[in-house]
Amino acid sequence: MASSYRIGTTVGNKVTLDTLVPRDPQPAPAHYASYSMLGDGTARGVGWLQCEWRWFAISRDEVTALRSYCAGTSAAVYITTIDIDGDFTGYSATMIWPQIPEPEVGEFFSDFVIQFVELVAAGGTT
Repeated sequence: MASSYRIGTTVGNKVTLDTLVPRDPQPAPAHYASYSMLGDGTARGVGWLQCEWRWFAISRDEVTALRSYCAGTSAAVYITTIDIDGDFTGYSATMIWPQIPEPEVGEFFSDFVIQFVELVAAGGTT
């Protein structure tokens, strides 16, 4: 549910995502930037944790609401998002705004993706 997703500029001022966009994103859960195969056949995550929030259709007003958290091409934020185990976890992160404008259909953007990189666990799900 969207109320489990949160975003803010500090841990204490995170708001539920459904106050900005009334639909859940299609998330890519928090995962490592890359994986290395080890000599024993196992894999190890390397690099930073990252995730993304994707909407297949999002209105101009919803984009504007999300944009308030990222005035430039990137910004420091705090989010609560789904992790690789399916649990909601709080992170500090760098929010990356889409670099190429998404194609518009009327008042909606299609396939709108916000990336979050350099995720660091930041105190549970709140």
